[in-house]
Amino acid sequence: MLLVGVTDHMRNIAILAFLTTTCLADAMTVTQVVDQASGVSALVYTLPSAENCGFSLLDVPSKKDGDTIKEHWDPTNHLVMVNGGYFNSDFSPTGLCRVEGRTLSGGASPKLSGFVGIDKAGKVHILTQQDDVMDYPTLLQAGPFVIDPGGLIGIRSRSGAQARRTLVGLTKVGDLVIIVTEPVYLLDFSRFVAKRFPSIDRLINLDGGPSTALMSGNYTVLNQWPVRNYLVKKRETPTTPPTVPDSAR
Repeated sequence: MLLVGVTDHMRNIAILAFLTTTCLADAMTVTQVVDQASGVSALVYTLPSAENCGFSLLDVPSKKDGDTIKEHWDPTNHLVMVNGGYFNSDFSPTGLCRVEGRTLSGGASPKLSGFVGIDKAGKVHILTQQDDVMDYPTLLQAGPFVIDPGGLIGIRSRSGAQARRTLVGLTKVGDLVIIVTEPVYLLDFSRFVAKRFPSIDRLINLDGGPSTALMSGNYTVLNQWPVRNYLVKKRETPTTPPTVPDSAR
């Protein structure tokens, strides 16, 4: 997993727990986390509830060998981008998927326990199968819930393998969190989150493993194969690319 400016340092940490928080643009913070006891290495992005806006789902309808998040990242207009939901062998989205009112996959999957909904203002909502999801112009089915709504641990057993993870959630006061991890069991990670981040009310798992991807400022995690969609937060004020003096052209 390539965490530019982070990974090598993480792997050399010799203490039990390491947390460093950095303030980024648009009131977003990123916390670097290493906890040897639980085997967790992660980046945790937090956006205040008032800044939970300007999100969209970038759909990539055609599979292209070698395609990564870097090909879709726009540093002028994007603040943070991560990989989105699961997809099938034919590159179609797994479960219910709708982008700006256009249905890409209409069949809900019983295996995926929740949804990431984006409303007309670009606000992200984390929804359950019991919620009414029909009014969201953008909707992505995902799961499982690593932290169930209400703040309880959502994983019951250590099944499957360790893998990189991408997750999105909400705190009890409505702040948005986006987390990308190095390989970890979901059970171990759910216990870690419940202990270290008790303010998180709900946290849902997106696609992971070789699909895990992140771009934001100096932090990069490259997906190891093409993915069908990306969750993107736009900058409220686009940055201006630096000008190149005529003498340097």
